[in-house]
Amino acid sequence: MGNLFYDRDGGLDPASGMRRRVDHRVHGLDFAIDTPYSAQALDLRNEIVVGAQYPAVWTAAGLTLEHQLPGAGAGTVTCAAVNVGDTVSVDVYWLDRSSDPVAAPLAELTFTAAAAEDLDAGEFNQAAGNDAAATSLAACMAASGVHDLVATAAAAVVGFAPAYSELVFSLRSSDAGRLAVVNPWRPCEDVEGDLVALTVTANQYRPLNPADTAGYACIRLLSGTSAVPVDQTAARTLSVVTRRRFES
Repeated sequence: MGNLFYDRDGGLDPASGMRRRVDHRVHGLDFAIDTPYSAQALDLRNEIVVGAQYPAVWTAAGLTLEHQLPGAGAGTVTCAAVNVGDTVSVDVYWLDRSSDPVAAPLAELTFTAAAAEDLDAGEFNQAAGNDAAATSLAACMAASGVHDLVATAAAAVVGFAPAYSELVFSLRSSDAGRLAVVNPWRPCEDVEGDLVALTVTANQYRPLNPADTAGYACIRLLSGTSAVPVDQTAARTLSVVTRRRFES
């Protein structure tokens, strides 16, 4: 879905006496078939989420918002008896405060465990133990050409951290036991400390309190909850309504 712009009456500006306008826009966010997470990140430094329109079919009972501070996210992958063919995927987003706050990953990397290291092929060595696997995985990240995301190995753990202030990223693995991931995304909470989540009704629009996202710089959407994500059984398109933070 493209961006649909429209204005609402923002009332009179007391300083100028002129009538203000507030821009609205609608974004379609696609949920991938094999993951409960939205494929895109939403840059909220100039936007506030005010609601969501749900599709005709929705597998999960709810929708949860997760956040990450650009340039400050930290994630890890822990190697534990990795098998040949296990994978680690890294999605890297660069945010630019453009007119379109929906950010698709500009780099989608997948590293595969193999019996021998091949940096050009993105294959890390799992045959020499957990510590060696972590060192090899970090070397694959360094050889990927994405220098704004730095991977550092310490024993069996690979830490990922951005070296660029406009960067956010996601981590996934093919096996949560052998390649345990700690993602840089954290659940959004309101001022009372409650999770920012919506009960989903198919084909219905649900408003969201703008204050619940006003304090976050970048979010992604999750079907289910952070504790219990729910895969969609097919690709879903969810329309998110945002409002500009600053009136024009």
